[in-house]
Amino acid sequence: MKHVSWKYRLLFGCVVVAANAVPASAQQQLSTQGVVNSPGAWEVTQNISMPCNGAPLIEIRADDVTLDLKGFSLDCTDDSAPLIESRNFGPVVIRNGFLVGGPAQQEPLVRVDPRMTTPLPLSERTTFQLESLLLQEFEVAVVAVSGPGSIVMNNCDLVSSRGKVGLKAGSLDKVEMTGNTIRLAPLSPTPGAVGSYADRGIDVRGARMVELRGNSIDHAYMAIELSDVRSGVVENNLVARSFVGVRLINTVSVSITDNVLTGSEREGVAILIDDGSEQNVIQRNTSLGYLLGLNLNHHRNQYSDNRFVAGGGPGMSDSGGNFDAGDNQFN
Repeated sequence: MKHVSWKYRLLFGCVVVAANAVPASAQQQLSTQGVVNSPGAWEVTQNISMPCNGAPLIEIRADDVTLDLKGFSLDCTDDSAPLIESRNFGPVVIRNGFLVGGPAQQEPLVRVDPRMTTPLPLSERTTFQLESLLLQEFEVAVVAVSGPGSIVMNNCDLVSSRGKVGLKAGSLDKVEMTGNTIRLAPLSPTPGAVGSYADRGIDVRGARMVELRGNSIDHAYMAIELSDVRSGVVENNLVARSFVGVRLINTVSVSITDNVLTGSEREGVAILIDDGSEQNVIQRNTSLGYLLGLNLNHHRNQYSDNRFVAGGGPGMSDSGGNFDAGDNQFN
């Protein structure tokens, strides 16, 4: 079994004791590679470390499932498949444990595919939720394929020495992330060189709504990139050592507020509003160490009460047609 920090084991041990509200007799159990094929509460009873032979270590094939890892770890030793996969089922909650990848892991650690042959009304669409998990050693930690559903991640740590993407999500109804930590790795040992950052911390394309609150993202080329998003909130996030802190592409009605963004080696842009993005609000953000604090490449956006400390370049660039509501500081 691959190494998991004792600090995380102690943390999850405490979480498991506090969360053990379901009687043991009511829990359905998993102790090896298998399929969750009925609704209800499931639990893992030991560390599961074994070759996957191309099949998910745990596959969800039922609605209304809560899977508690009980502080144990899942490890596909041949790095041949996702550790957890769910297709067309929900709501599903996965919590309290460790998902451990390896040096040859190409598949995401978690794959969610909510596509259905018959579209459902919004009130009947499902949610896949990850809570209090540590995901280690991956190229892509979580992939949520486009479809009629939502993904929620709360209080998870995504940590990888070769990580490229924390969350990659498609055209879902909603993407919600709160209190997560994403620590990726440089692709090159040269600090500040173009290409020396991992790819993206959070990459969302086409979602109806995005809510990102209180997350921490370290060492990503694009810490947060939202493309074709219809509404959302990016609030109280901490970004460290990124080339671009937040980028919007063809995105409308997103509020970017109260974020702290730090660049590396005086390159890049703290907040980049790109083609087709309008009616967005940029307010009370602080940035340090980027070449540009704010770059507005489209019109009809509003910015106010921001403090951008540029790393030797201009504080901002505005292509025109945006509204300065005042009290911005560009140094």
